[in-house]
Amino acid sequence: MAQSSIHIEPGNLGYCLHNTREKPTANSIFGDEENEVWPPSSSAAFELYRSELSSRTRAYTERTGRKLHKNTKTHLSAIVNLNKSHTLDDVRRVAELLEKKFGTKVFQIAIHRDEGHIDDDGNPVKNYHAHIEMLGLDKDGNSVRRKLTRRALSELQTEVAGTLGMERGVNYARERKPRPKRLDTYEYKAAAKSRAMATRKAREDERPATLKELKTLTNDLREEFKRRKATREEYAMLEELNRRLKARIMQKELTAAQLRSHLYALRAETLEKQIETLEKENEALKKQVTHWMQEAVTTERTAWGDYETVTWREIARRLQKRLETVEKLLKNAMAAIEKLVERLRGTSRKQPKKRRNQKFRM
Repeated sequence: MAQSSIHIEPGNLGYCLHNTREKPTANSIFGDEENEVWPPSSSAAFELYRSELSSRTRAYTERTGRKLHKNTKTHLSAIVNLNKSHTLDDVRRVAELLEKKFGTKVFQIAIHRDEGHIDDDGNPVKNYHAHIEMLGLDKDGNSVRRKLTRRALSELQTEVAGTLGMERGVNYARERKPRPKRLDTYEYKAAAKSRAMATRKAREDERPATLKELKTLTNDLREEFKRRKATREEYAMLEELNRRLKARIMQKELTAAQLRSHLYALRAETLEKQIETLEKENEALKKQVTHWMQEAVTTERTAWGDYETVTWREIARRLQKRLETVEKLLKNAMAAIEKLVERLRGTSRKQPKKRRNQKFRM
């Protein structure tokens, strides 16, 4: 059973099209239950909104002698948690509560039974909720938002829970607990998707490893060894590890995450050895090129014939080219091991961008 909750934020007339499903929405994924909407069309809701807005704007002008400020929020939208058993009449009682408590006028009510998601086990998880669209002005033209104090909203949470016969959510003010940040629809879905991906990954990591996975990962590592011309010793290390991992898989003692970890560790170890070898070759080549370049300069200064001078220059050029090749290989190897380290440690995911819509905390 869901906990009771009501959240109020500034709205716009596009919400009415979403509520009636006249505007396509990606949130609608179930079709086995009917939504309910009052009034049945968005045009009727628009007409009621404009009529009430005109009356309340006029009341403000007559009372104050001023025009309504252009930035006044004239449309507020409430989202209410529901259970499967709730009907449009139940939500109407919540709408009447809002009208009585804040002096607003509700011009549209909708119950959505077609939103939710499919969990990791393939089961539908529905998000039963209602939308209540209302005026942002009371009958005298005063701003309803000014009445939405923290105390008033806390009382509203308790009253809505009683009206719907549901358990009230946490009363943060009474229990003196920090209020969590409320996510809007898009932020909530992004967070839910991130949690689902993390759950699937954890399940994937904890399941038993298979011989097929071992074969695939081992073949991939062999191909890499071939590309970077691994030594016989490194191939022998791979075959020995393959034999040990195969025995553990047969005994069901190895998870998928552990299998990858063992093979990645061997890859890192062999890469480190190759880097050390390349660094030694690099230093030796630098010394050799320096020596031969010095000899080439001496030859140019002492010899009169072009043949000997050209020969030493050609030798120096070829050695310099070889040195550049080795340095490039070393750079690629360093980049590869850095990526491997990042993969082993795990990379952080980017959080979805926050939307800037104004919201009220409960």
